[in-house]
Amino acid sequence: MNGENPITYVHRYYNKMCYKDCYDQIISPINGENRWPKTEFPHVLPPQFKRGPGRPKKLRRRDPDEGRRENGKWSRSNTRNNCKRCGRPDHNKKTCKNPAVKEVVRPTTQQSQTVT
Repeated sequence: MNGENPITYVHRYYNKMCYKDCYDQIISPINGENRWPKTEFPHVLPPQFKRGPGRPKKLRRRDPDEGRRENGKWSRSNTRNNCKRCGRPDHNKKTCKNPAVKEVVRPTTQQSQTVT
């Protein structure tokens, strides 16, 4: 195949000229909507909206570019688990081996009540 023309290995029906000759007579351009013939019939309207039977779906419809579904679960590629005990990422409270961090207690403020 060195130096040979690859077209010699392709059937002539896959040639561009054969494609044009095949579809030249079948596909013809149409006039614009303003040149369509007028009819006595009314314009076609879309069908009436009917609510389907049964309970509505619980989950929203996802876009195709959202997370892929694997083994019945949606992927969690953009989420990160943080431990509730130590606050560090990528593990949870059950598997935590780090010492617990003391919680900071915020002082509560009492609202004053006015008596009239």
